[in-house]
Amino acid sequence: MRKVFFLILIFSSLISFAQGKVSRSNNTISKEKATGTKANNKNRVPIQNSQKSDPILPKTSESVNGILVNWNRVTQNQKITIIEILNNMVYVQGGDFMMGSNDSEALNDEKPVHREHVHSFRIGRYEVTQKIWTSIMKTNPTPDFAKYIGDNLPVLGLERETCLEFINTLNGMTGLYFRLPTEAEWEYAARGGSMSKNYKYSGSNNIDDVAWTQKNSESKPQPVGTKVPNELGIYDMSGNAWEHFSDGWSENYNAPRVKSSFSIRGGAFSESEKNSRVSHRNHYMTAFSSGGMGLRLVL
Repeated sequence: MRKVFFLILIFSSLISFAQGKVSRSNNTISKEKATGTKANNKNRVPIQNSQKSDPILPKTSESVNGILVNWNRVTQNQKITIIEILNNMVYVQGGDFMMGSNDSEALNDEKPVHREHVHSFRIGRYEVTQKIWTSIMKTNPTPDFAKYIGDNLPVLGLERETCLEFINTLNGMTGLYFRLPTEAEWEYAARGGSMSKNYKYSGSNNIDDVAWTQKNSESKPQPVGTKVPNELGIYDMSGNAWEHFSDGWSENYNAPRVKSSFSIRGGAFSESEKNSRVSHRNHYMTAFSSGGMGLRLVL
């Protein structure tokens, strides 16, 4: 009996020892979890810092492409974008030209042919792209169809007020006077200015050389600057996107201009070839926009 009691006592002690060892082990794990010791941290993946915001730069002044810019409330990325815009502004020497057309395709609103004088100005080598617009405005007004979206595609779907908002934002950032072209400035530049060879389209008599139209665009806008430029080195003044103007519409060149509708020119990727002629005119009501309406800057 005494032997049995002794064996039970020994067996109980062994069980207590084993339970104590497990308990100490569990307590150690719990402590490491609670205090975050190196033993438990060494395999953790560090939390990545979120991308830093692009800070506003100090006000400064500098010359870009011969243009004095007074930077105001721009980020570094916006400054790079605006420098790109300025480096692609083409200087157009002013002069006289015959505006309008009497050719067989000309409509009444292209008449009468008359002499116009324009002062020197700068105009964008390219239509404003979606990359440029989104850098400045942080939004993209282009219709959300996959085939319409792309950094180097022209920004589309623009109402007049949206264009003016973009331009006012640029002017506030630079102290410059970006604006929409007049019809006379645009047609003069599209014809090649003082270097004009009197082409039917901007840069050629062969539409496929210079323009994206219904015929060759696969019904979608194309990257700017991928066709042949005109005599001044300007791209896509025929085709790809309709372009807004500062002028109110007139039924012909002898009629008064109205402010209830405004001119657009140049044709578009979805339009027929005749709409891409340098003399062709079109117009829209003030609050109207379409998937083919874009923008080219003048300074």
